[in-house]
Amino acid sequence: MNEHRRITRSPLSCSVQVGDLTVEVAIYRIENDGWTLELEGGTSTIWLRSFATDTEAMAEFIEHAEHVGLANLVAVPLTVH
Repeated sequence: MNEHRRITRSPLSCSVQVGDLTVEVAIYRIENDGWTLELEGGTSTIWLRSFATDTEAMAEFIEHAEHVGLANLVAVPLTVH
């Protein structure tokens, strides 16, 4: 059976630029699942855990970006958190 599930993109999704680095912050939810946080900046970083809200996912991104730096979040190809 081919099941189609609706994907909802959060309005908090955005592009973040620091110097020459631009990172796409994608926050989305697949129907009936939690929110997913994914970063794309030449490589992909995807959090394994889901978030209860899109606001919680954005807070996680901000916390990590401030702690380790934006470049370090996307420095290793296909990082999974």
